[in-house]
Amino acid sequence: MKDAGTDTSLDMVVTEVFEIAPKSTTISYNKEVQTSEDWASGTNTKSASGIEDYDEFDYSVNMAQRKQLEDKIRTELEELYKKENEEVLKNNRTLSNDEPGLNANGTPDVSRPTILSDKEASQISARQDFENFWSQSWKVINRAAEEDTNYNILRNYAESQNSDAQQQSRNSLTEITHLYSKDSVGRAVTYIDWSPKFPELIAAAYTEKSSDPHATKGLIQIFNLHAPNQPEYTLTAQSDILVVKFSPFDSNLIFGAAYNGQVLAWDLRSKGSRPLLSSQLSGKAHTHPVYSLEIIGTQNAYTLITASTDGTVCTWTPDMLAKPQEKITLQTNSSSLRNDEAAPTSLAIPTRDQAQFLIGTEEGAIYQCYRFGQAGSRPGIDHRKSYRGHTGPVTSVDLHPSSGPVDFGNYLLSSGNDWSIKIWLVSLISSHGSNLSSTASSAPANRGEIIRPILDIKRDDVVYDISWNPNHPSIFAAVDGTGHVEVWNLLTDTEVPVVRAKPSNIEKNIVGSNYLKRPLNRVSWEKTSEARRLAVGGLNGSITILELDTTLIGSSPKPEHWAQLKRLFEQLES
Repeated sequence: MKDAGTDTSLDMVVTEVFEIAPKSTTISYNKEVQTSEDWASGTNTKSASGIEDYDEFDYSVNMAQRKQLEDKIRTELEELYKKENEEVLKNNRTLSNDEPGLNANGTPDVSRPTILSDKEASQISARQDFENFWSQSWKVINRAAEEDTNYNILRNYAESQNSDAQQQSRNSLTEITHLYSKDSVGRAVTYIDWSPKFPELIAAAYTEKSSDPHATKGLIQIFNLHAPNQPEYTLTAQSDILVVKFSPFDSNLIFGAAYNGQVLAWDLRSKGSRPLLSSQLSGKAHTHPVYSLEIIGTQNAYTLITASTDGTVCTWTPDMLAKPQEKITLQTNSSSLRNDEAAPTSLAIPTRDQAQFLIGTEEGAIYQCYRFGQAGSRPGIDHRKSYRGHTGPVTSVDLHPSSGPVDFGNYLLSSGNDWSIKIWLVSLISSHGSNLSSTASSAPANRGEIIRPILDIKRDDVVYDISWNPNHPSIFAAVDGTGHVEVWNLLTDTEVPVVRAKPSNIEKNIVGSNYLKRPLNRVSWEKTSEARRLAVGGLNGSITILELDTTLIGSSPKPEHWAQLKRLFEQLES
C-alpha cells in the first residue's frame, strides 16, 4: 500500500501500430503520349506527388458509357422478344378443354407436339425402320457438323524451319484429311482400298488391339471423306484382318482375308457387323495368314484369288466360301533333293491374261505361276525362270495398269525388306504359249534362268508398299519405315523421288496414340480418272489422305508421256 501523499501521476507512451498510406493519385493515360515530344526525348512530366501524369483520357468514364449502351441494347431486345411472343400467342389456336390435342373447331392441332408414354416410345424405338432412320440421320448430322479442314488448327509453327526441298514437297503434296476413330487407336493399318463406285468411301483393315484384350480382334472401318472422324460402317471378325477389298461388281459386298487363314464376306445391307460368309478353318483351305486377295472376272461371273504363306493359292466363288474351288500348292526347285513350298507375301494378276499370276515370296524371289496346267505340267510355279534381285522378303508387287496408247502391262514394280524398289520386265505367256512381251529380251527363258531387274532403286529404310498410279504411266508411290510417303516420276528422275513428305501428327490429341515416328506400311491411289489423291496408313491407326499438285501430275497424261516412258524402258533394258 502506498501512502496517500504519494504522487500517482502516470506517464503516457504513444506507440505507432500501423501507418495509413495516403490516398493514391488516380493514374489516367493519354493515348497521345507515344507521339509527344517529351516522351520521344526520353523525358516525362511528373506531378508534385512524384507520379507520372498522363491525364487526358479517363477509362472509368468510357466504361460507364459502355455499360449504359449495353443496358439500352438489352432492354430493347427484351421488349422486342416480348412483343414477338405476344404475337405468336395471339395467332396460335386455342385447345378445347374437352378434347385435348384438337382445336376449338375439332381439327387436329399440328402446332402442338404429342408426348408419348414410355411404352409407346420403346415400341417405336424398337422398330427396324426407326433404327435405320436414326442411323442414317446421325451420319448426315455428323457430316454436316464437320468444320472446314482446309486450315489446320493444330499447326505447329515451331516445325516450320524446313529446307527448300522439304517445303516444295509439302506444297506439291497437300494433306486433305485424316481418317481415324476411337476404335482404330492402338491398332495398325494392314490394308486400304478405295470404293470403285463411291470415290468418297475408303475401307481400312486393322490388326487387333493388344492393349485391350476385350476389344474385337478383327476390324474393318469404312470411312466417308466428308465425315472423317466417324466411320460409315464398322465390320468385325474373330482374327486380324490383313486384306480388305470392295467388290468391283457389287458396291454392297466387302471381301477380306484374315490372319487365321479365313476368307470373309460382308454385306452392308445386312444388320450387324459380323461376316455374312466365311471359309472353314481346315486343311481344305488356307491354314496360314492370307496376305493377298484379288478379284477377277466380269459382272456375271467373278472369282476371288487368295495367296497364303502356307504355300497355297486358292480360287473362291464369292457366294460360297465354305471351301475353295481350286487349291494350288506352290513348290520351288530350290533343292535337288526335295521341292520346297514357296511362301507368298504378295500377289499380282495381269488384266489381259488372268490365268497366270506373279507372287513375291519370303525368300526374296518373284515367281510366275499358272492357274492351269501348261504343256502337260501341273498348275503352279513356272520353273523355267525366276525373278531374283531382292535379298529379303518381298513386301509388295504391282503390275503396271497399262491404260493408255502403249502397253506397259508386263512391267512389274516390287518393294522389299532389303531397302529397295525394283522394276522388272516380266515374260507373260498366253494360254496358247505365245509371248506377250514387247521386246526380244523378254522372250521365254530357259529352264532355271534367273532374271534381274531393269531398274534397282536403293532407299534409306524398309519399303513396305508400292503402287503404280492408275492414270499417269510414269508415276508411282511408296511408303517406308521412317514414316515417309514418296511419289516418283520416272520421266523426271529415276534416283530421287519428286515428292517425299511425312504426314502430320493430327491424331496426337487422341489418348493412347503416341506414334509420331512409327512407319507407314500401306499406300493406295483413288480409283478415279484423275487419280490425284492417295491414302497412306501405318502403325498409329490413322489414315492420311493426300493430294498431288496439278503441276506434278496434270489433269491427264499426254501422248508424249507414253512415248517418253517407252524410250526410257528400252534404255533400261539395254
